[in-house]
Parts: sequence; structure tokens; C-alpha cells
Amino acid sequence: MERPRTLGSYLRALALYRGRLLAITALVALAALGFKGWRLYTRVQALREDVRAIETIAPAKPDTAMPSHCELKLRPSSLSRGDSAGCRSTGRI
Repeated sequence: MERPRTLGSYLRALALYRGRLLAITALVALAALGFKGWRLYTRVQALREDVRAIETIAPAKPDTAMPSHCELKLRPSSLSRGDSAGCRSTGRI
């Protein structure tokens, strides 16, 4: 003879099922995040290699052949507009 199932046995089974489902879901989510992180890491490494290759090909050296009137100086934007207007009126730009 089979014992009739009670509400308590159903709740225990549901809690056990829910716990297993939560554990499996968490494991899958961690695996997916790990995979995404690894893909991001490999892309960053490739980018670093490209930057290093560019730095070895074209080292940052100032161009000494540039005329002094073409050099840009960092100033507030209002002064820069006035300077550019003055250069346009004199024909430098």
C-alpha cells in the first residue's frame, strides 16, 4: 500500500527541486560570465599588442620641422577663438 502524500511532503519536494534548480542556474550563470570575461580578456590583450606594435613603428617624437606660428598652445577657448580670428585676418590660416 502506498501512503497518501501530504502537503508537507509536496513542500519538501518542491524545496528540494527549487534548491537544485537554483544551484544549476547559478552554475550556468557563472560559466557564462567566465566565458564572457575570458573573451573580453583576449580582446584586451589583442588591443594591447596592437598598441605596442604601433608604438614601436611610430615612436612619439615632436616634429621639429613644424613652423613656430603653427604650434598650438593650450589656452582658454575664448582666447583661442580670438587668436584664430586674428590669424584668419592676417592670412596665416
